[in-house]
Amino acid sequence: VLADPSITAEPNYHAIDEYLTYQYVPSPLTAFAGISKLPAAHTLVCDANGNVRVERYWEPPVAEKTNATEDEIAEELRARMREAVKLRLISDVPVGAFLSGGVDSGSVVAMMAEVTSGPVRTFSIGFDEASHNELPFAKLVAERYATEHHEIVVRPNAAEVLPHLVTHYGEPFADSSALPTYYVSKATREHVTVALSGDGGDESFAGYQNYAAVQAWDRADAIPAPLRTITGRTMTAILDRLPYTNTTARVSRAFSMLAGTLPERFRLQSTILKPNERGAAYTDAFRAHLASKQGSPIQLEWNEQMDALDWMMRHDQHFYLADCLMVKTDVASMANSLEVRCPLLDQELVEFAATIPSRMKRTPAGGKEIFKRAVRDLLPPQILTKPKTGFAMPVASWFRGELAPLLDHYLLDDVARRRGLFNPSFVRRLVTEHVAGRRDWSARLWALLCLEMWFRRFIDHTE
Repeated sequence: VLADPSITAEPNYHAIDEYLTYQYVPSPLTAFAGISKLPAAHTLVCDANGNVRVERYWEPPVAEKTNATEDEIAEELRARMREAVKLRLISDVPVGAFLSGGVDSGSVVAMMAEVTSGPVRTFSIGFDEASHNELPFAKLVAERYATEHHEIVVRPNAAEVLPHLVTHYGEPFADSSALPTYYVSKATREHVTVALSGDGGDESFAGYQNYAAVQAWDRADAIPAPLRTITGRTMTAILDRLPYTNTTARVSRAFSMLAGTLPERFRLQSTILKPNERGAAYTDAFRAHLASKQGSPIQLEWNEQMDALDWMMRHDQHFYLADCLMVKTDVASMANSLEVRCPLLDQELVEFAATIPSRMKRTPAGGKEIFKRAVRDLLPPQILTKPKTGFAMPVASWFRGELAPLLDHYLLDDVARRRGLFNPSFVRRLVTEHVAGRRDWSARLWALLCLEMWFRRFIDHTE
């Protein structure tokens, strides 16, 4: 789009505000003023007179729950997963698989081994930092199925590719796992043209810890709603007028959770820069750009037919999965000419998962319980019982070490200061507290870093 000389690249500040809230720009917004994205599962039709019509053609269903037993559900779930994997192995070119240390990708690899004759080619990524390194768990699955296994270790110098990624993504994108996804895609493409991934399991089977964190506030609902709302909102308003400190910010968020409905609690839990942090970070000039802001694109209405867990999963399917996770994987893989296919996002599998009662998906023991039951004989017990870690990069330690100069160069220099979007004292505080180890601000700093790099590449045209 920007190649058209009639298009001027101007920032969409409303979209940038959404990005700083959620770590990605939600559809239909883009970071560029006057340019929109077509949302997932929508068609756009333009007729001969220039009339444009945008319509949704599919969405995860609000389904009637099955009365089948857990054993019957697990058996059917496994059969449907196996069919979804088998369909995605149809190819004229070599096919491999991303293999993390988790249940989702491990199950996909196990089923690939069941339906193929030769060894499965698997590709795993890890880090020197033990807290983030899943390679030992991935190796358990690789050894069990005698895969042709490849391991890649990503170190801080891998961030040299960050400007390259900023160019590929085209707008600010703050999911730091885009970087290791790029490298595992690059390594995978050296051996195969298509790879299967385990993306999509958490959104259909309640795998995220966020869900439990939000539901923990259900206990507060024992307090009568009017008292809870008045107390929470009053205290939040008082605290937000005080000078920003880490303590006042945390207490303010707690009162916001106390007062909130489940959708409000979920959105607050899911944000990167919290409302009081944005209040402290944004300059008057930035707030002026946002003065005419309408409602956020991320608005899934509460549905009385759904329970809380079903609603949160549906919310993530509509927004986080479509606009963040799928974008992350698609861009990072296609930057290396690798096609990635996601069996757990098979339409019929997702529709079947919607019929499974949420109580079978997340229990006090954790998420994806019915999923684990369906595949328990396919995976080593260490995979099934370990805590969920996600595909996180050790950004916190890197920002205290080899990547600390990046923060000074992009966030604390005159170019960033003259941009006038953020209060320099607040940004410096984040950097200082993080580098000193007093607070983990890595997610916020990564978001600010990617945003500033995007400005210099696409708006300033200096990098």
